[in-house]
Amino acid sequence: MKKYLLFFCTLLFTVFLTTAQTSAPNFDDKNVVYKSEEGEVLTKSEVKTFYKTYGGDNVQMKYKMNKGKMEITLKVLDTTQKVKINKQHQLSNKEWINSKVGKEFPEFSLANLIGQKISSNTIKGKVTVFNFWFINCLPCIKEMPDLNTLVNKYQNKDVLFLAPTYETKEDLVDFFETREEGFDYDVLFNAKPLLKKLLVSSYPTHIVVSKEGIITDVLIGYDTDIVSKLSKAINTNLN
Repeated sequence: MKKYLLFFCTLLFTVFLTTAQTSAPNFDDKNVVYKSEEGEVLTKSEVKTFYKTYGGDNVQMKYKMNKGKMEITLKVLDTTQKVKINKQHQLSNKEWINSKVGKEFPEFSLANLIGQKISSNTIKGKVTVFNFWFINCLPCIKEMPDLNTLVNKYQNKDVLFLAPTYETKEDLVDFFETREEGFDYDVLFNAKPLLKKLLVSSYPTHIVVSKEGIITDVLIGYDTDIVSKLSKAINTNLN
């Protein structure tokens, strides 16, 4: 009972923390069942199609315990509902950001798509820009060309650009094979342990870390001025 209570509280926290793009679905937990508003159980493929069709920022997740399992019902929001929920999420995101800025970035050890190990030791002495994203996050995909511009801008500087995601290596390879334009960040797969440490649940989320390993800036959600804002944060850490 304590296990499910803790899991339920974690999910509720995720709901109220989310903005811009909703929390990525977790398909690995067999105690979680996804349903449509009509009560039909959804497969992993159907849930991914649902998010891809409507966009995560238009989807609300409702939670309920049923016979030891967590049922998550996906609901498409209308404009009025979306505005109201986003206002609540903005307040929660502000609190989350304040809890992270000035704190040490947690230890991690992940792999990139060519098999290289990227860890806390890798980023020591570097200004590091993290972009948390996932494949069906439409705002995440939309901002990739801008982020590529940012990488090019700092290619001769002491700056690392890392893109952790909960996605598997296989899914990421399939995804990038279908895209004409690549992503110049170093993509790190199976990053759920890091996501849990940071309690990231809004996408995209950008975190800038100083050479000393301290979180200095956090930006949440799609922003047409993202290059300028991240550049300002990077320059402050470089100077």
